[in-house]
Amino acid sequence: MPYLSDYFASSRKNQTIAKEFSELTGGSAPKLNKAELYHIEVNFQNVKDQAEREYLRRGGTNFSLPGKAIDRLRATAAAQIREAGDMARLHEAFGR
Repeated sequence: MPYLSDYFASSRKNQTIAKEFSELTGGSAPKLNKAELYHIEVNFQNVKDQAEREYLRRGGTNFSLPGKAIDRLRATAAAQIREAGDMARLHEAFGR
């Protein structure tokens, strides 16, 4: 998460600079784009079913997984993404 820390520090600094600029020039502060961040975490620890969690953890980490294992990984990831709290906010932001 160092990238996020850098982003927020930079954003705060830019806001301060914009405010100081407007005070010095007597004008309005420049419009800065605001980024919205959405945290969607996918990992095996979030799998509720213990048997499925163990199956996925034992699945290996190479690029030659059986098709069934790939299907289960995809289904697990899709379910976690759908259930993520920020996913609803993201859909709302894009008008879905």
